[in-house]
Amino acid sequence: MGRSPLPEPEPEWLKGISDPGAVKRAILENEFSGSPPSPKDLEALYQRYMAAREIGENLQRMRAAGATVRYYTGDVRDERAVKEIFGSIRQEFGPICGLIHGAGYLQDRLITDKTDEQFEAVFSTKVKGLEVLLSAAGNDPLKYLILFSSVAGRMGNRGQADYAMANEVIGKMAQNEAANRPDCRVISVAWGPWDGGMVSDGLKKEFRQKGIGLIPIEAGANALLREMVVPAGNRGVKAPVEVVIGAGFGDQAKWDLPEEVVTAAPIQAPIQAPIQAPIQAPIQAPIQAPAHPPSLSLTFKREIDQTGYPILDSHRIAGRPVVPFALMTEWLGCGALHENPGLFLQGLDQIRLLNGIRIDEEKKLIRLMAGKARKNGSSFEVDVEIRDGVQEGIEVIHYRAKAILGSSQPSPPRFDASVFMKGNGYPRTIDEIYENVLFHGAELRGIKKVITLTDRFMTAKLAAAPAPDQWMKEPVRSRWIGDPLVLDSAFQMAILWTYEQKGQTCLPSYAESYRQFTRRFPKEGVTAILEVREVTNHKMKGDFTFLNDRSEMVARLTGYEAVMDPSLIRAFKKSA
Repeated sequence: MGRSPLPEPEPEWLKGISDPGAVKRAILENEFSGSPPSPKDLEALYQRYMAAREIGENLQRMRAAGATVRYYTGDVRDERAVKEIFGSIRQEFGPICGLIHGAGYLQDRLITDKTDEQFEAVFSTKVKGLEVLLSAAGNDPLKYLILFSSVAGRMGNRGQADYAMANEVIGKMAQNEAANRPDCRVISVAWGPWDGGMVSDGLKKEFRQKGIGLIPIEAGANALLREMVVPAGNRGVKAPVEVVIGAGFGDQAKWDLPEEVVTAAPIQAPIQAPIQAPIQAPIQAPIQAPAHPPSLSLTFKREIDQTGYPILDSHRIAGRPVVPFALMTEWLGCGALHENPGLFLQGLDQIRLLNGIRIDEEKKLIRLMAGKARKNGSSFEVDVEIRDGVQEGIEVIHYRAKAILGSSQPSPPRFDASVFMKGNGYPRTIDEIYENVLFHGAELRGIKKVITLTDRFMTAKLAAAPAPDQWMKEPVRSRWIGDPLVLDSAFQMAILWTYEQKGQTCLPSYAESYRQFTRRFPKEGVTAILEVREVTNHKMKGDFTFLNDRSEMVARLTGYEAVMDPSLIRAFKKSA
């Protein structure tokens, strides 16, 4: 998206001319035949033609590489226009997954000569533009938020007080977004001057005279990709949010990304480097992360495949076995208890799915990592993670949570379930639910009865899980800590609710808090109540309450989040 209109074919008199002087002479001869233009008018028309050429060439290159590309004309500061554009994108492609904010504008003047209008144009393009983009993105599941800043934001530059302020502000906005979006890789790149883009020929000459190197385009692009492939959420590597990248690449401009770019490590350019000295970004010697941070240690490991874990045959998405979220939640509890004998699992906080575990023909080695117990009031907290392996120094982390341990189970809060128990004649049979809506196989068909389903809540009877050795050949424990079938069936309730109310299906991604008020779940199963708290086009949030046959609270899961996507319906049907 840009302010420039979608380019029309170049006039014949301009085709094949690339030298800036020759282009300007052609413009003079063909656009200003009547009277000579001012240098400002000539430069403006030159920039317009060059922008159109660059847009057209880039679109052509991306399509030639196999990409599907749409170009939209709009001002990034215009909230209504941007939201309309984002709406068009969602209709064609689905939710927004990444944003690169590269808009910039210069009106170089000394502070005493700069007008309010000039300041606003420069400052708002960066700052308001980012605000508008974030507002338009709404609750879409962003995986990348890339902001183009400038080293001027750190060092200042003559005549660019507004530009420096704007770039420093978006750097701090990036820090805030990174804190609030743990699953999104947020980067604010303070670029040095590029050999292209906003750097005109006159500026290039000035930089050369000052001894300031320019970033080669290909090397700069590779440097950005190198930053982007560091996983979000600090998966084994402390990924910086604000990064300075400058010149000094030399022959590395021809450097190629490795085939498995998802395992690359970040460029750590020194933030304090003066602008007069080229910043050296060591892209040929990536920083290696340790196998795992010293705060977490290995508690146990397991090789997972379909033979050793027959339960996986009942949990296939798009035909491929996927380890259930509920089973991994059980293992997170096991990892916390492993080094803390005598304590009981009271709950888990901030249960986050970072990277689902799909099983192919080969076995997958899963490692359960746990930290040291920290005293917090009458309880203890233990950081736990489920990891896969190390690829080029970077850990692959699948799940993360904070376990809450105590010497006894907490007392359950009082809960009035009467309002949720009034049946409303839900029409589908259990067989129909599992044949037409859910993808779960026989071993995971834990919903036994739907009592009621409304636009605000859902109540159902759920079955208890069999012994662990019925699901896997080498269980971690002989008895469950919680009940993974109850938990998985609760997630199935969320799928069923979104299907009936929104015409979509969903998968779990996060839960803020889980509390368990009994050492063993009832063998006869539980009654589960889903209270829906918030729904957007792509996400559902709610709370689950689990009751025994005396209407006493057995456990509670709050702050549950599930991602909705139209493609999941097709994936579920393929599984069935």
